[in-house]
Amino acid sequence: MDLFAFDDLYVRRLKEHDRETEDHFDKYFRSLLFVKLRKRLPAQDIDDMTQDVFAGVLARLEELRDSRKLGAFVLGFCNNLLLERYRKESRTEPLNEVHEETIPGKSNTEAELLNEETAASVRHVLSSMRDRREADILRAIFLEDEDRDEICRRFDVDAQYLRVLLHRAKKDFKAAYRRKSKR
Repeated sequence: MDLFAFDDLYVRRLKEHDRETEDHFDKYFRSLLFVKLRKRLPAQDIDDMTQDVFAGVLARLEELRDSRKLGAFVLGFCNNLLLERYRKESRTEPLNEVHEETIPGKSNTEAELLNEETAASVRHVLSSMRDRREADILRAIFLEDEDRDEICRRFDVDAQYLRVLLHRAKKDFKAAYRRKSKR
């Protein structure tokens, strides 16, 4: 395929919907877009994406500052549509509550047993921590799911300092867990 030198006259004819210019535009860019899209989209979606590119470019020709760069404008517009499509496809839907309660590939009994073992292990590590206050904070936040404001009142600290205490407690918990697992 030979490269075409676009100019102001060509773009003006496109804006005026000149049939001959539109046919050339379609034929020229349809083959380029096919080459670009065939590796990125299923075959049945290529024509739809090509039409979306054409419609978008023709609607936005006023944004083109340099007519000689029409090719880059079309391909850039195509890239933007592809990225938008990828973003849309990559969005995940949240799991419903039924799925959150089970571990894939495990029966409910196995999942419950695993959760009980994990909880027992966590309780054991908490009881072996050197600082009782840190263990109590971790227990209140993670096991008892207590309200943070209530925890602040109970330990007579403000929210900022609770964050500091929680950070230290997590660090100490990690160390205690490692000590336990080395035995």
